Amino acid sequence: MSHNTWDYAAELRACGYRVTPQRRAVMDAVCAGGGQSTLAGILERVRTQDAAINPATVYRSLDFLVDQGLIAKAELQHGEAVYAIAGPAPHHHLICRACRREVVIDVEPIEQLRAVLCERYGFELDARHLMLVGLCAECRGKT
Repeated sequence: MSHNTWDYAAELRACGYRVTPQRRAVMDAVCAGGGQSTLAGILERVRTQDAAINPATVYRSLDFLVDQGLIAKAELQHGEAVYAIAGPAPHHHLICRACRREVVIDVEPIEQLRAVLCERYGFELDARHLMLVGLCAECRGKT
């Protein structure tokens, strides 16, 4: 997913937030990762764009963009996280924590889950981009 194919800046502005150069640099860095980006990769790409950007600013910008639903975050193992551009339309991924294979899945199973959560628990799930972490069939066969 590319952040260049949707107007994320308009979404931020509509919610009353500014599109700062730092937020734009983080979006660019996550997008340049081509899917899953680690924090180290994001920092490296941001620093090549602007060496003066403080890592703490990158962390805060990344957390903010995750909170706004513009970037999705998935925790792998041992505290490692990966980040991806969320995009304007719902789409979801399965990510293997062992080999990091990524599979885009249909929206339908998540919509069914959303309906069950709402009916059973009265909980309305906000999920336009989920990254679900587990083990793929190949890696499960190795264990």
